[in-house]
Amino acid sequence: MAETYFCAFQVAIAHGDQARAKTFIERAYNLRVICTGEDNDRLCKWRKLLEDPTKDESFGILHTWENSIRIIPNGVDDDKWVWERAKTT
Repeated sequence: MAETYFCAFQVAIAHGDQARAKTFIERAYNLRVICTGEDNDRLCKWRKLLEDPTKDESFGILHTWENSIRIIPNGVDDDKWVWERAKTT
């Protein structure tokens, strides 16, 4: 499941959707920690992406769903929001 969330992160960040990318990398990271603990190379990279998802080399390649981390909604069903189709600019 962690790898699935990481793949979703990669799609979101390539499209410039920082809000969903941040949510997906958090989920991927948390699940991976449960499975492997925090001391491995992959989690070191993911930890950096948690701090700033735009550091991923594929950030904004497409700019299709571009937005900021600040648009992560509060008080809504996170599972519904994160999988909704992003609005294009």
